[in-house]
Amino acid sequence: MFPAIGHLCRVALFCLPLTLFAGGSIKGKVLTETGEPIRQAKTMILDLKRLGKTDTEGSFHFADVPAGTYSLQISSDIFGNRIQEVTVADGQDVDIQVVFDISIHEDLTITATPKRKSVSDVAQAIGVMNETDLQQKMEPTLGETLAREPGVSATSFGAGSSRPVIRGLGGDRIRILEGGIGTGDASNVSADHAVTIDPSTAERVEILRGPASLRYGSNAIGGVVNVIDNRIPEFTASSPLSGSVSARGNSGSDEQAFAVRLNGGVGQFAYHADFSSTETEDYEIPSPPELEGDHEDEGEHEDEEPFNGTLENSALENTKGTLGLSYVTDRGFVGFSVTSYESDYGVPGHGHGHEEDGHDHDHEGEEEDDHEEDGHEEDEHGHEGEEEEQVRIDLDQRRIDGRGEIRVDSDFLDVLNMRIGYTDYDHQELEGDAIGTTFENEYLEMRGEVVHKAWGPFTSGSFGVQYNQRDFSAEGAEAFVPANENDTLAVYLYEEMDRGNWSIVVGSRFSRQNSKTTEPINRDHDHDHDHDHEGEDDHDDEGEHGEEDDHDHDDDDDHGDDDDHDEIEGELFDRDFDGLSASIGFVYGKESDYGFSTNVTYTERAPTPEELFSFGPHLATSAFEIGDPDLKKESSIGLDVQFRKKSGPVTGEISLFTNRFDDFIYEAATGEEADGLDEFAFVQEDAELYGGEAHLDISLLHSDPHHLHLELIYDYVRGELDSSGNLPRITPARFGVMLEYQGDTFWVRTEARVTEDQDDVANLETATEGYTFYNASAGYRWFVGSTLHQFLLRGNNLTDEEGRNHSSFLKDRVLLPGRNVTLSYQLKF
Repeated sequence: MFPAIGHLCRVALFCLPLTLFAGGSIKGKVLTETGEPIRQAKTMILDLKRLGKTDTEGSFHFADVPAGTYSLQISSDIFGNRIQEVTVADGQDVDIQVVFDISIHEDLTITATPKRKSVSDVAQAIGVMNETDLQQKMEPTLGETLAREPGVSATSFGAGSSRPVIRGLGGDRIRILEGGIGTGDASNVSADHAVTIDPSTAERVEILRGPASLRYGSNAIGGVVNVIDNRIPEFTASSPLSGSVSARGNSGSDEQAFAVRLNGGVGQFAYHADFSSTETEDYEIPSPPELEGDHEDEGEHEDEEPFNGTLENSALENTKGTLGLSYVTDRGFVGFSVTSYESDYGVPGHGHGHEEDGHDHDHEGEEEDDHEEDGHEEDEHGHEGEEEEQVRIDLDQRRIDGRGEIRVDSDFLDVLNMRIGYTDYDHQELEGDAIGTTFENEYLEMRGEVVHKAWGPFTSGSFGVQYNQRDFSAEGAEAFVPANENDTLAVYLYEEMDRGNWSIVVGSRFSRQNSKTTEPINRDHDHDHDHDHEGEDDHDDEGEHGEEDDHDHDDDDDHGDDDDHDEIEGELFDRDFDGLSASIGFVYGKESDYGFSTNVTYTERAPTPEELFSFGPHLATSAFEIGDPDLKKESSIGLDVQFRKKSGPVTGEISLFTNRFDDFIYEAATGEEADGLDEFAFVQEDAELYGGEAHLDISLLHSDPHHLHLELIYDYVRGELDSSGNLPRITPARFGVMLEYQGDTFWVRTEARVTEDQDDVANLETATEGYTFYNASAGYRWFVGSTLHQFLLRGNNLTDEEGRNHSSFLKDRVLLPGRNVTLSYQLKF
């Protein structure tokens, strides 16, 4: 692995020419509408990889700019983003002035398209959180930090592990990326496994709502979350040393968090370093966490300790550190980074290994997919007087990233991008002081992309190749998935036809996935089956378990015949899947105040190794899980429509979507028990998800420096199986009202977040009562020279309301945090 990265660096360095001599310059000022300077705004010449910042007068200056036409981007977390073309002749000094209107906050995306674009010019629904947004909504986990965004919720499996859910889909159907490369953790295997990202070191987060399979893989059928943290610098340094230091404390969990980010460089070398640490105790909740009646007929709780006002076993400790180095010229860059992430967190709501026969277990999911399961019976554990041991997860991850970009500037080719990431991940599930299960995962992802100029009817586009390799193993009491390897190779094409006020984008992707077990599966357990697994009689014609010498069965030995399972011992499986994805999008109104866009997608997703090969007790979800090696790939047709208002006293976006699935993979209860646990099998059925989001900003006062606006947010999603009712854990409808005043140095915000009842539940799934959280926050910022200081005081759930997250597997045993106050400080220099 390390020689491969070294070879990539040598090749890229060889290809990068020295900076061209030029005598021109670009300078200017960045101002508000009233002429006040905007300090610490980033200024970037995108084509030349030059980075600067405005000074105390709002001024910036780039010297030695070669003759040519360039894209100049100016970014401010408070005022938004602007890209404009600047032409420089030989020896010419270009002087420009950029004026920002705080009521028009334009975001840019680098995730949805090969080149940076305004969010309003993209056919897909996109949300962007910049550094200021992240600071105002910061939580210890990525899922909880994003959970207030339209169309986004979280799995909420305790304070330490919470994964984003987008439009009712989660798990492997949502790709979590760091700088465009997958995280390589095990969070898509089970909901109690953490996402190995600390949001406190992120510069921005981009959320693609809806299918994003063309550039990121067919398992991005539900969306993409891309966390951007500048770990590999892409621009020359604006100074030898710049960065930020932040500290945060929370009253509800005794949180102590610290983060530092450093950027700088000399000449053509640029570096990045960051370090973060978060430590909390059990967080406070307004009432006992278990729903009343869960154990009312059982007497084993008489000796329990009285409720102490906290959610037991919800404490966590996270530590992350990154070092990155790049070599940057006017023609591109090449760089690498190394990252270490460690976490120790509790899994609240249950203990491992103490369930007795005859219990009705809540299986709210193996999180391979957040909503792949049928409704499962709610948890009614009887512990028969046995004290459950607390379960903690001790996680360790090492990651190496390499990245390069070369500006080719030929008649057809524009830019060549290269990315590679390697992850070595392991975690141990501790039951008391004993190691229960050890999970290990080695993950490699590589992607090369060529961005081209106009050809034929297309004004720009890209084509690329992507390769993923995963080597996964689990050993111990909860090793419900056998050791397996998963390899995927894909090629894709993305083309855009821009006609000024409107554009059309088309794309396609072809992939081949191989999934195989590397240790035998013994399907013998303690009872005889007399039920059928729905959907298992249909075989994928692309791979009938690979070679015959791997497993002995003929065509009539179908895995839908469960009577044979007790006779199968030491069986290996090998499956191949071909997948095709395609999309076409249309954007209208790019040059006007009103915009409209629509996107139609077709996606084929291959089953994951967990869906194919699981066979064993998964104690975190209180279930015996049975995969089906004969599962077919699932396919979906999706339609997204967006209406946008981009300027004026009322701005915002309304999005509507529908996704129709054939052979949707989920888990269904078999009605049997195995090893004292309820049994669930992966099956397939047609399904549909549909809904929408709305986000409106209404300006009530707009007179610099005083601004008052009202923000309204609403989202809704519904998930239905064709013949079995509703999908489980679908996020209920949510509505938010926010009122914010923003002055020159002070801002204050109040909000009410309403989560409605969820009564559209799956078979054997209980309904969840709605709740309303009232929140308030205030901030104060000031400059000392070019150094920014800012304090933030935030209060959440001020009325100490009891709330349960219907998307969580633990909703009947875990409450959301009660009243809590966060105080944070950030220094940027």
